[in-house]
Amino acid sequence: MIDWITCQVSVSSLPETGRKTHSTKHGELILEGRLPEYIESSETKIFCIPFGDHLLISGNPTKYLQGHNVIGIDSWDVVETLVETVCCHFDIQEWEIISVSRIDITYSFLLDSSLDVELSLTELGKCTAERWGRPVIKHGTNYWGNAKRSQLKVYAKAPEFKRRNRKSLLFNQYELPPILRFEHTLGRNHWQEHNWKILKNDEARRELWSKAMERIRINELETVDISKIPRKLQKIIGLWKAGVDLRSIYKPGTLYNYASELRQYNIDIWQEYHESNIRQFSRVIKSQPLTLDHVKKLSLPVWQKPAA
Repeated sequence: MIDWITCQVSVSSLPETGRKTHSTKHGELILEGRLPEYIESSETKIFCIPFGDHLLISGNPTKYLQGHNVIGIDSWDVVETLVETVCCHFDIQEWEIISVSRIDITYSFLLDSSLDVELSLTELGKCTAERWGRPVIKHGTNYWGNAKRSQLKVYAKAPEFKRRNRKSLLFNQYELPPILRFEHTLGRNHWQEHNWKILKNDEARRELWSKAMERIRINELETVDISKIPRKLQKIIGLWKAGVDLRSIYKPGTLYNYASELRQYNIDIWQEYHESNIRQFSRVIKSQPLTLDHVKKLSLPVWQKPAA
């Protein structure tokens, strides 16, 4: 599901919006700019502002179209419909998306209980990710990476939904099932180096999300036969489990080589060693993905593209 989009749109005419000016103490004009305009739906706002010769649009297309972002159709149509709606608001006859500077790609897992969600977040908080390292944990959300380039975050959806919709007249009565939510953000620095048009392909977006998920390193020490691991690596595992700072013993290059070899056995010594119920965690992560049918059973609306 597309949970956020920031894009530039080439338009046949720029809308009139408010202007801001800055002047010297003597009243001389030194800077003039445009003020943004916000297009509101029942539960969210879409940010719009002229940006040079183009129109910058930023917001949550799924939430704008259906009022919530628990789940929505996994289609580029939501972006096209959002832009079309904005352009109609400004009476713009012709438009074309010419660039994307941010997109949030979101998928969720439906778990058995809230405890499973909490256990998953705790376990993920101890996991490193390839080229991202350890996560930053803020207010119950785990973050890997940097949102300006590439970031993966995970959190419990039900509490977040309830908190954000506390004053909502439409959705504050809904109680969501236990949902573990993963969001992959690809920001400005990423799209300066890659062609944004691949986002139009639904399979390509899912592939981007899957690659981010594959970066997470989950130690599977409990399922590994240590006797089949080379002796030099068994020594490393023993020191790591004992809490020894391996960086104080080995040179960085040697330690990186050992870490690379151990990853072949699904062991990541860059993490702090901890007792992990990996079987429980694997079962949770492989739980049933949240589907449109689950949301429909809750009587939450799901936007569908009107038939041509």
